[in-house]
Amino acid sequence: MSLIGLFDWEDPLHRPGSLLTTVDRSMRGMERDVRNLERQLDGLQRQWGRQVPSSGVVHSMLHGNAVQSTVVDEAGNKKLQWNFDVSGFKPEDVSIRTQDGKLEVKAKHEDKSEHHSHFREFTRIVAIPEGTGLENMASKLNDKGLLTIEAPYTPPAIEQQPSETVIPVQHE
Repeated sequence: MSLIGLFDWEDPLHRPGSLLTTVDRSMRGMERDVRNLERQLDGLQRQWGRQVPSSGVVHSMLHGNAVQSTVVDEAGNKKLQWNFDVSGFKPEDVSIRTQDGKLEVKAKHEDKSEHHSHFREFTRIVAIPEGTGLENMASKLNDKGLLTIEAPYTPPAIEQQPSETVIPVQHE
């Protein structure tokens, strides 16, 4: 809905070219940009297929967050999977390591020429849940720049709590 039709044009604040008119025009432009972004996110979701289960996940990836999920392989084993968007980096630019219960993904690339230098860097650190098989972690980078890291996962045993506990009342 446009704000322009709601104002009295005799008031100097509401005349064409005024601040309110400019703000209204900008808001309509932003709404159009958001619709375009949503269409692009839907396209990415279709393009990446099962790797990206929802636009919210794509949104997280575009904002640099790791997406962690639990998957089950063909043999029925649970695995943790992290996905990182490192498009724009070559495999040799990417390093992955674990330390102190954290997974660290870094990517660095520098282009130098006689007249300029361009440097890009990406760093993400995520907590590794207890029960993750660090010794069997593996990674792969697809041609679209999606880095996938997988590790076997055995959820920690949860102590079985009794279904009912009677707590005696003590009188002082």
